[in-house]
Amino acid sequence: MALVLADRIQETTTTTGTGTVTLLGAVQGYQSFSAVGNANTTYYTITDETSWEVGLGTYTSSGTTLSRTTVLGSSNSGNLVNFSAGTKNVFVTYPASEAVLLTGTQTLTNKTLTSPTITGAVVSSMASSVITAGTVASVSGTSVGFTNIPSWVKRITLQLYAVSTDGTSGNLTAQFGTGGTPTYVTSGYNGTSSIIRGSTSTASAGAISSGFDLLRGLANTAFTSGAFVFTLVDSATDKWICSAVIARSDEATTIFTAGYIDLSSTLTAVRLTTTTGVNSFDSGSLNILYE
Repeated sequence: MALVLADRIQETTTTTGTGTVTLLGAVQGYQSFSAVGNANTTYYTITDETSWEVGLGTYTSSGTTLSRTTVLGSSNSGNLVNFSAGTKNVFVTYPASEAVLLTGTQTLTNKTLTSPTITGAVVSSMASSVITAGTVASVSGTSVGFTNIPSWVKRITLQLYAVSTDGTSGNLTAQFGTGGTPTYVTSGYNGTSSIIRGSTSTASAGAISSGFDLLRGLANTAFTSGAFVFTLVDSATDKWICSAVIARSDEATTIFTAGYIDLSSTLTAVRLTTTTGVNSFDSGSLNILYE
């Protein structure tokens, strides 16, 4: 059953009361409701030139009837009209309350746009609703997490701003959580974290397994800033990939991390933690963006 509108459809009826009307054939110069198609819905108007009713109805080819399923407006205060004897005209219309216009600004409720083309200023005006920002968190303890991530999310950006710890034991690592009260996944991560030191033109790398690690070996006074980007590859099996670019404040050093995980459950949380649990965060802030 589909909603169908067509031009110049008008028939007559002598049905009385508030029920389904029997259609008696097309008015001169018009099509019959058969153009709508059997079992399809359409917007209609019924009028006897005094009373009127606009609504959504279903056309049935057997018996050529039109049901009056939903009244959108009428001369009877928006209710079904109890039509009396006599001939009424029944025609397809496009109710003002359902109209979508090509000009001006409109709020669309419960409407589906199939393959829309969005251009120009429309894109920038949508940006605030397409990308959602979390609440900035000042770091402390050995772990900082963001929970209640919606199930429809396909991309997450974890932002680090001048984050430091009170020691140099272990690396920083990003981990995923699942469930309402998140259980954080501490195995099954695959990939590599690498450090490139511009001052000495040296590089080092290490495999990751317990999380998306950041190799660092930082002095206590060093800050790390940058972002992890997590992208959902396959929503059916919860496969995620990660890429991160992080800079150190104490020297010309950049840390790169890339990898993947087969989560096998819907992601609901992301946290940044210290891999050994020995050091605590003592400065900086974190936030997430998701879309």
